Amino acid sequence: MTALDKYQRLEATGLWRQSPDDPGREVIMQFGKATLVLNASDDSPLAHWSIPAIEIVADDGETTVYALDSDGYETLTTSDRDMRAALSAILAGKSAATDPGPTRGGRILKALTVLVAIAALITLIPTFLSSYSHRLIAPERAGLLSAEMMPMIEARTGPRCTFGPGIRALDSIVARLDPATAMRLDVLDLGDLNLISLPGNHVLLNRRIVETAQSADEIAGWAALGLAGSEKSPALRGLFDGGGVWDGMRFWATGHLADSAKTRAVNRVLIASGSGVAGLDEKAADILSAAELPVRPLAKSLFRNGITTTIGSSEADGRPMDLADGDWVALQEICNG
Repeated sequence: MTALDKYQRLEATGLWRQSPDDPGREVIMQFGKATLVLNASDDSPLAHWSIPAIEIVADDGETTVYALDSDGYETLTTSDRDMRAALSAILAGKSAATDPGPTRGGRILKALTVLVAIAALITLIPTFLSSYSHRLIAPERAGLLSAEMMPMIEARTGPRCTFGPGIRALDSIVARLDPATAMRLDVLDLGDLNLISLPGNHVLLNRRIVETAQSADEIAGWAALGLAGSEKSPALRGLFDGGGVWDGMRFWATGHLADSAKTRAVNRVLIASGSGVAGLDEKAADILSAAELPVRPLAKSLFRNGITTTIGSSEADGRPMDLADGDWVALQEICNG
């Protein structure tokens, strides 16, 4: 028994309009085999509406207007509750029957879309981890990475300078420049490199920078440049780049790092440091300003080393470092003592 069979005896009156300007004609509505039959009062048929083509174009809760298309050129209006309920049930069943669900092609397209999204996510994961590595890795872990990299760096550059009085003078600069964090500042022969920024606030200065400096403020300025770059050290990015993403994630989770990953991080930081210091960046100036250290000595040193920079009027000189003559001499002899 079909839905239409259920309503075969149902009749109701309605107002049939053949066009929008037609005043309308009262008809008797009843169901045929696959149509809604509209009869005149003498039971003579006036029209047959194909049920699959019927659409509801208006409904105020008491009266419903039907049409054979969404334009509503020819309409049929009824307020009969039973007829309206019957038509609603039949039309709802028609909608369900005409919805075939996802086709095989649709399922394949959906699966391909999901696979493309997964592939794109996998491709973007290394970039995301590389860009935000400084936020993912805790400072303690960053310091551990720096400590593990140092022997590999020294194997290529030579050992760090260890003259005791010079180290104590260097510590005075660190205490003034960055008293709140565990900054580490080392001096060694870096060849053509001016400085290297390692993770965990670890800065390596070229002995040439220290030996040719005209003041402790100048050395403090270079240390500030290195400190400004430490947070986003190329070594951290190197951990997550390319095929090293799993090594980086393992270090992030466990603190353990394979030798191949350390080698990759060292290579990355040496290559990046070889591109040179771009100039006096805003963060380095802020570090000097917070320590009440002058900015101009660094600007002049950058200029002497062939790096163009400018000093704005707001970057006024601060309070210079106060090193005893003996400490200053020891600092410049830090690699010869």
